[in-house]
Order: sequence, then structure tokens, then C-alpha cells
Amino acid sequence: MLQPYKAKAKVYTILTFILRLFWQYYGYVVKYKDTYQTMRKRGGRAMEKFSLKCFLLIEISFYSMIFLSDFLGLFPHLPITMLKFCTVLTCLFFSIWYQLSSKSSSHYFIFITASLFFSLFADYFLIFTKFYFLGICMFLIVQICYCKIIQKNVWNMLSFGVGGSFLFCLICWLVSIDINITAALAAVYFFCLLFNLVNAWKGQMGLFALGICLLLFCDIHVGIGNLTLYVELNRGGWLDSWYRIAPSMVWVFYIPGQVMVTLSGWMRMDGRLVRIGESEEPAAVHTSREMDI
Repeated sequence: MLQPYKAKAKVYTILTFILRLFWQYYGYVVKYKDTYQTMRKRGGRAMEKFSLKCFLLIEISFYSMIFLSDFLGLFPHLPITMLKFCTVLTCLFFSIWYQLSSKSSSHYFIFITASLFFSLFADYFLIFTKFYFLGICMFLIVQICYCKIIQKNVWNMLSFGVGGSFLFCLICWLVSIDINITAALAAVYFFCLLFNLVNAWKGQMGLFALGICLLLFCDIHVGIGNLTLYVELNRGGWLDSWYRIAPSMVWVFYIPGQVMVTLSGWMRMDGRLVRIGESEEPAAVHTSREMDI
């Protein structure tokens, strides 16, 4: 177990490395932005499709190795934990690269990139450290980004989250289950995620809503994986079996969820789609066009 000051030094070192990597990558993209846009004009959608295929190939490769390692025990010498972290890092790099190299600065895509940035920090705290409270705080910021994407009131989302957490704590108190502040904050996050999921489906946001749905399944398995901190499970029961596979199932849902959230931003940058935050044409305009046709 690391001493407190050593743990803080380690966190500071790794976070500094991530920020430095992020800044270097940003500089690289800005430096070659004109070159990319020239290639984009020449190659058109072919260049975009090529970048998308590369991104998906990397994510599928990481996902396959993680899945085979967790469920079949293959690749014992690979740093699987680091690969899990790199899946979100790849999503972030793809998002930044496409946004900076595009002429458009979509409101939708900016918040997608911000959500991935804070997800990366949250994953670091939850995977490599014991600062779970900070990790959940980062994920709460992610939910604020999602709420801005959906264009709902952030305070309404937070009020729903706090209210749901209060109800959760009340139920736990009634059944004599002791929970700490981290669990209460996790409940706030869970209900905020639920708020965003419902509104994303209502808004027919397609790939983005599906991505949040997968993230919800991921968080359910995170909760199942921490059940023994609060209750005892009967050995051999269905809940015990679920508890045993829950840590692996977390990544089965989490990685595709983040990829879909990333791709929803990419697809919103497509000129044929109306971007979130842009005003749609009045119905009268559509009617006149239909009459012209």
C-alpha cells in the first residue's frame, strides 16, 4: 500500500503525462490541419471512411484481446488493464483529430470530445488508483456533457440525480444497509445517467442513445460487482454467479458504449445530418420545396 504522499505523487505524475500527451497530440493535429483539409478536399468522403475504418479496426482489436483475456484467459502477458484504458484514449484521439481537422465546430461534437476527455480521467482514477470518489465526480461531469448534448436543463438532471440518490439511501436505511458517501454519489451519477438515457431516447438520438444504454448496462454490472461490500451473497446462487462475471461484463458493455457515443458525434458532423444545436428549417420551407418537386 502506497503512503499518502507517494500515492499523490504518482497520481500527479500520470495526470501530467496524460495532459502532456494530449497537448502534444493537439499540436500535431493543428500543425498538419491544412495538409489534412487538402487531402480531404481531394479524397472527399473516401478519406473520412478510411479514418473511420482505422478507428474501428483499433477498437475491435483491443476489444477482442480484452474479451479473450477476461473470459478465456488468453494473452496472460499482455497489459490488459492498460488496453482497457487505451480504448477510451483512442476514442478521445479520434474525436479530437476529427474535430480539429474539420471546418465545422459543432456544438454536439465539442461536448462529445469533452465527455471522452473526462471519461479518460475517470477511468484512470477508478482503474489505477483508489480515488473512487474523484472518478465518480469525473463521470458526473461526463453526464453534464451528455445533458448539454441532449439540450436539457443541467439543474433538472442534477435534481433528478440527487432525488434518486436520496430515495436509494432511504431504502438502504430502511433495510439496515450501511452505505458511504461514495455509494451515495454513485447513486446520483446513476440517476443522472438514467435521466439522460430517457431523454436521448425521447429525442430519437439513435446511436448516442444506444451508447448511453450500453453504459447503463455497464454501470449496473459495476454495482453488481460491488454488492459484497454491503450484503452477503449465497454461494452457488444466481446472484453469486452474476457477481463473479460482473467485472468482465463491465467492459463488454463499456467499450462499445463509448465507441457508439464517439461515432454519434462523427456522424453528426456529416453534412447530410442536422447537427444538434442547429436550427431546423421551418415547416413552410419544407412544404414549398415539396411543392417545387
